[in-house]
Amino acid sequence: MPAKPSAVDYTFLDAVVNGDKKDTLMDYHHHLGKQEVDFKVDTGAAVTAITEQTFQKLGTPPLSRPSQILCGPAQNCLEVQGVFKGQFAFQGKNAEENVYIVEGLKTNLLGCPTITALHLVEKLCYTELEGGKEIKKLYPKVLSGLGTFGERV
Repeated sequence: MPAKPSAVDYTFLDAVVNGDKKDTLMDYHHHLGKQEVDFKVDTGAAVTAITEQTFQKLGTPPLSRPSQILCGPAQNCLEVQGVFKGQFAFQGKNAEENVYIVEGLKTNLLGCPTITALHLVEKLCYTELEGGKEIKKLYPKVLSGLGTFGERV
């Protein structure tokens, strides 16, 4: 049975890890403006958020007041310094998305709107298609490396 945590033990929801090996599958280097920035791809995040340190590295672009209140997974309100329009580039794709500067954030998070705009994650909206092979044309990368489908597809 694991030892009971002491009063000073804590963790935060950054990533689920397997022992000492941290899974970097969802870590990406993106260009935000002219700077290369490390992000964790977070499909559950409604916005893209960066640390205060990353904001300083970007040269402190002018901020606007956020139009919404941001909350964490436990519904706790987050302290947001401001928001700016960020220019993202990744593998030939460009996007302009809101970037929130969140106090105390430990990892830059690439949120769903930016993920979608840069086509980092594709989704299958249906499980059945007429014509079978059509799915391979629509989503060639989704079906590669995972095994193969027989001719019945």
